[in-house]
Amino acid sequence: MRLNSVHASRLSSLEPLESRIAPAAVLPTISADGHRATWTDVDGDKVTLVITKGTLEADGSNFDLESGPNQGAILQKLDLSATEFKGTAVSITAVRDKIAGGNNAVDVGFLDAHDNALGAVKINGDLAKIVAGLPSPTAKLPKAVSSLSVFSLGQYGAMNLDASELGLLTSEITGKMGAVKVRGSVTGISFSVVGGTFAGIDSLSIGGSLVGTAESQSGSFTTTGPIKSVSIKGSILGGEGQQSGTIEADGKIGTVSIAGSIIGGHSPTESNDRSGFLRSDTGFGTITIKGNVSGGTQQSSGVISTSGNVASLTVTGSVQGGKAGTLNGAIDIGGAVGVLRIGGDIAGGDAEQSGYVKIGGNATAVSLGGSVKGGSVFNSGVLAFGTDALDTVALLTLGRDIRGGSGENSGVVQSTGPILSATVKGSILGGSGDSSGVIRSEGAIKLLTVSGSLIGGDLAVDATQDLLESGYVEAARISTFTLGGSVITGTNYNTTFDLVNSAAIRSANDIGTLTIKGSIEGNADALALITARGQAVLVQNALTDVAINKLTVGGRVSYANILAGYDLTDDITAADANPNAQIVSVTVANDWIASNLLSGVQLRSNIGDGNDALASGVDNPDIDAKIGTILIKGSIAGTATSGDHYGFVAQWITIFQSGSPTLQLTSPGFLLLNTNGGNDNSPSDPKYNLSSSEDTRIFEVALT
Repeated sequence: MRLNSVHASRLSSLEPLESRIAPAAVLPTISADGHRATWTDVDGDKVTLVITKGTLEADGSNFDLESGPNQGAILQKLDLSATEFKGTAVSITAVRDKIAGGNNAVDVGFLDAHDNALGAVKINGDLAKIVAGLPSPTAKLPKAVSSLSVFSLGQYGAMNLDASELGLLTSEITGKMGAVKVRGSVTGISFSVVGGTFAGIDSLSIGGSLVGTAESQSGSFTTTGPIKSVSIKGSILGGEGQQSGTIEADGKIGTVSIAGSIIGGHSPTESNDRSGFLRSDTGFGTITIKGNVSGGTQQSSGVISTSGNVASLTVTGSVQGGKAGTLNGAIDIGGAVGVLRIGGDIAGGDAEQSGYVKIGGNATAVSLGGSVKGGSVFNSGVLAFGTDALDTVALLTLGRDIRGGSGENSGVVQSTGPILSATVKGSILGGSGDSSGVIRSEGAIKLLTVSGSLIGGDLAVDATQDLLESGYVEAARISTFTLGGSVITGTNYNTTFDLVNSAAIRSANDIGTLTIKGSIEGNADALALITARGQAVLVQNALTDVAINKLTVGGRVSYANILAGYDLTDDITAADANPNAQIVSVTVANDWIASNLLSGVQLRSNIGDGNDALASGVDNPDIDAKIGTILIKGSIAGTATSGDHYGFVAQWITIFQSGSPTLQLTSPGFLLLNTNGGNDNSPSDPKYNLSSSEDTRIFEVALT
């Protein structure tokens, strides 16, 4: 029978007891051997207490029974602190009386065993408080409590306690705790298991929810040792109090299964941290959360945290950021993770590190069913990997988008080490904050597949600064990148500030194969950008330094800078750094409009005017800045605006071909270049003007 509805009726019946000046003591009936006691519960049940060691006193000195209606009593305290009770098992049951009534349950205030270890403790009702254990636990000593089985813990607050025991419902077990089984919910109690590494909990099973309240450390289980398993049929619910609604272990927590959610508390006091908090200092085994991990209004609320490793972690719902503090609606793993699955979104909120998932070590397989969505503040909506260059992401799959928000570094996937394979089944969408809508690796990205498009965010009319890296891909090296849609820059509605790195793809070193199945669509105010510097390390006596191996565009290229030999400097006019950079091949299936393709040369205002120069950096005389093949299958055009110039410039361009002839190209659109490099450098020759507006040119800088 459910206790909630029955116990609600008890509240009114107990009110007269609170006003009594001197409640009469009730004496239980004690068996001849002192192992059994019986009495009538406050709501009519016949209660039986059985112990296995020690002797219960006939004078009732082991009991604090406060009388109530129906000639019944409330067990406010059971005192088993005498040495004779060491190791005793305790069973308290209740049977409904046919005449007096009852609910087949009995509620207990305080089970006080002090420095005594206990055997199995079973209470068919609610327990407000328990103290037991060993003064100096060691590995060889028995468990402090063999097991604890109750219907609920703290469900009725302190109403079953004597006035001397009021306050926080604090339970303490010194030593090893066996299985803890709660058929209902745990509300408002602080349950700690201490004793250094010799402490711990074998298993924690809660049939309802773990509920924090306004008190500090309410609705909490903490231990200085490990917890082998945790099972909660409801949720972990943080309250207003600090460290409320928490499970924390200094040792490892093995299996965790939560059928509901982990939800941070909501308090006007932001500093009341760690509400709705699941922590292990040394790591987790398998964690399964069938609901969400959601932040609240307090710092570190709605959080899974460990400094160690996690074998696997599954969140069927989403990781949702909250509204205040930092680390709000977050998963913070200091070590490695085997498998991480999130069925919904990683969604940033209005707090720093909200909607924030961090894996500090290697990640074997990470999958997200929804999107990474940025929020309104710094580091909101973030999936982050690694703490050093060796931390590797083996497999990453995102079911939908990487979507930037208004906060800086929002809507971001970032890695300190390499990413071996990443798939984004949606698009990468920049927001209005700097570094929003971003995938970035300080290491290499070996394989990147994005089904949708790379789209930069817009710069608002009232913006007060440049918008940087909105819709952005960056890595130390990109081996293979396939984009199913287009690269589209944002729109600048501001007349004072600029879009910088809008819809940009940039590599600190080289790009292997880049395939864009759609188009590259910049605009006059924000050119799309693709850059790569070149090889990180050249072999001895190298004759090549490939920055971009193969670029294929399925649509057109419009208002874009494709630059080989450029580092990651935001100011692209100052980013030229490698005069030896090379491009092997570029193929564009449609038109080329108002765009530049440069390899190892400076980006200038007047491309191809005969004054082009090599990029900054040390020029290796054995390596020429070279473009192997340029194949434009559509038309080549500049703009009708006077004074702008675009071009294809390197020291050496081997093959140039256009499928739709212009006035300057002979049929079938093939431009016959002179043999070797550095000699197609006469800007006055008509064949170097590739568009009818004569503002797009091909030019070879003289060989050195």
